[in-house]
Amino acid sequence: MIFVETHTYALGWAMGIDEAAEEIHRQLQVTDNHSLPCVRTIKRLQTLDEVCLWTDSGSTRIAESRSRGFHQARLTMREPSDIWFSVDDDCEATFESLKWMLEAVRDRSGICIAPYWARLSNERTPGINCNLPPVADGERRVFRKLSNGGLVTAANYGGMGLVATSKAAVDLIAEHNQYIGYIDTEGTERIPLFMEYLDNRFWLGEDLAFFRRVPPSVTIEAL
Repeated sequence: MIFVETHTYALGWAMGIDEAAEEIHRQLQVTDNHSLPCVRTIKRLQTLDEVCLWTDSGSTRIAESRSRGFHQARLTMREPSDIWFSVDDDCEATFESLKWMLEAVRDRSGICIAPYWARLSNERTPGINCNLPPVADGERRVFRKLSNGGLVTAANYGGMGLVATSKAAVDLIAEHNQYIGYIDTEGTERIPLFMEYLDNRFWLGEDLAFFRRVPPSVTIEAL
């Protein structure tokens, strides 16, 4: 099973929260070039495994919303082969890329990031929303081979637009961060894994804050 988490605030703002959720399910029934990029991605995931979809179309606090998604994923996943998959509404991946991501985390019980273009102004140099460990002079980056030509390599962190995480990794992350639980407005205790914070006067956004909370025992790789 793949627990898919997506955030569609723009659609919720335009249509209303309940209407946005209905629209996502409608697009999943009839998917075409006019569907949201995340819908086309979810549709491809449905061909690879059973999908449990969790959406948030109303929250303006992305760190809290992502933390709720993680909480729900942990409650829902039961089998060792289950995967938590985060896909943002404006992100899309090919069938081959998705297959490689699932294979990568099931092989190593870790996290696999699909790098994607950062959303920047036209005046700034385009960049990939993924950070890799530096390679020493004279050395080559090490890649791990997947089936049908896929390759992954060690990564530090990346954007949460396209990220697959194994159930084992989810459990390790939760256990490692259980000391920072909080009570939400519904009275439910959750772990604020995406809570932003300052590190040496540098503001860590919700995605980087999450990866900083991933224990060393969890393998992080990128396609």
